[in-house]
Amino acid sequence: LDRKSTAAQSQIEVVDLELAGMPDSGPADIEVSARQLDEARDRWMECRAQVTANSKAGDDLKKQINEIEQIGPDAVCDRCHRPFGDDLPSIKSHLTDELAGLVAAGERLAVDMNRNREAGERCKLALADLEKREARRKELLLTKEPSKREVLDLAARRQAIVKRLA
Repeated sequence: LDRKSTAAQSQIEVVDLELAGMPDSGPADIEVSARQLDEARDRWMECRAQVTANSKAGDDLKKQINEIEQIGPDAVCDRCHRPFGDDLPSIKSHLTDELAGLVAAGERLAVDMNRNREAGERCKLALADLEKREARRKELLLTKEPSKREVLDLAARRQAIVKRLA
């Protein structure tokens, strides 16, 4: 009985030692980490939508510049209904500048999107680590319970034997 009790007590000590070495985290930390992951995902998706909108605006502007080049100064503006005439070079210059601004914005958005992706990956790894530790903590606690019951049962049996012998 003493050997079984000592073995069960040793098992409890091993579990307690591992539990003591674990960082103090739990369901609340997992919830916070999951929320951070959702926020990172939302920022990435918002950035991706901006990249898509920027790309479409750039494509539309390129198309408009090409159309202006093809139709020439005698063409009429579809917005103000005036002929382009001598204003065609300045209109083309304005649209080209606008396109350059969209390209620069697209480059900034690509950097932001990459930064948001990396932040999301870090959040995902942190969440997975917290979930793994929490699962291990629960596993250890479940392992500890039978050993505790065994120690108590063996102590009760030992007392009963001592009582019978006395």
